Amino acid sequence: MKFAPFVIVLYMLAALCWWTYLLYSKNEIIYNQQQSIYIITGIEESEALTTLEEEHYRQRNMIIAEGFVFGLALIVGITLMWIIYKRDLKNTERQNNFLLAVTHELKSPLASIKLALETIKKRDLSRNQNLIISDNGITEVDRLHKQLDNILDATSIDHKYNVEKHTTTLVESLNYIKHQRSATLDEGRVTYTVTTEDTQGRSIDIDINGVLKIAKNLIENALKYSESHVEVKLSLEDKIFRLTVSDEGPGIAPNEKQAIFKRFYRVGSEETRKSTGTGLGLFIVKQIVDKNQGKVTIQDNTPSGSVFQVEMNIS
Repeated sequence: MKFAPFVIVLYMLAALCWWTYLLYSKNEIIYNQQQSIYIITGIEESEALTTLEEEHYRQRNMIIAEGFVFGLALIVGITLMWIIYKRDLKNTERQNNFLLAVTHELKSPLASIKLALETIKKRDLSRNQNLIISDNGITEVDRLHKQLDNILDATSIDHKYNVEKHTTTLVESLNYIKHQRSATLDEGRVTYTVTTEDTQGRSIDIDINGVLKIAKNLIENALKYSESHVEVKLSLEDKIFRLTVSDEGPGIAPNEKQAIFKRFYRVGSEETRKSTGTGLGLFIVKQIVDKNQGKVTIQDNTPSGSVFQVEMNIS
């Protein structure tokens, strides 16, 4: 069945060529017959023969031109349909991956929370054991809350995101980023730095809420794939605010570097993937950066890993 479209296309092209050939042949036959009639009836005026030849060439050129145009239109139309089909297929695959990921990301924390509550309910535990189980439950709630936030952000960000700039400093911005991660257990793996370019601590107007969302998603993405530490750096250069997140993970293939910012996109298949996530984090990053008329780039880290750099204009 997968070769049926190609067979149909080949048949249509062959039919077009055949009918073009038939029309061309009929035109030649008609021309020869009319020329013979002129000769038999003794009509040999150059004007009549010239008119006949001109009509013959006009008909022939029209048949060839229309055959070429119809053939080209058929090829272009089929090519566009194939491109749309492949694009829709990729979108469907990404959406299926998203549904599988969401199912896993929502069911796993809910199962853990249920297990924690059942354990507390059915067993007589010490205070220390209760604290450990409660902390695990809170961690899973935070994980669930994070995923729901990403889904809501991705749903509304196209039309409802408003850039709201606030006056702050580079150090304050970094403190905001560190504060939003204060509840995580992997803080020791993250190194935060501010470049010495901001020694005066000048005030800047920036979309700090957007910066926090960008930093959250970039840091979580880096921690997900990097077994070593992650470096977060803020810097200022003239009127450019720059946020850089570096990791030492496996890196990103060149052909994936633009695709990873698409909605639902994740490298590999959902059935075999070990990392968590829904494929929305980097999409949200790109959307917020675009709303702020900035840019986000990816570079390879040395010796391994990736460097995400976000640049936004300040006033």
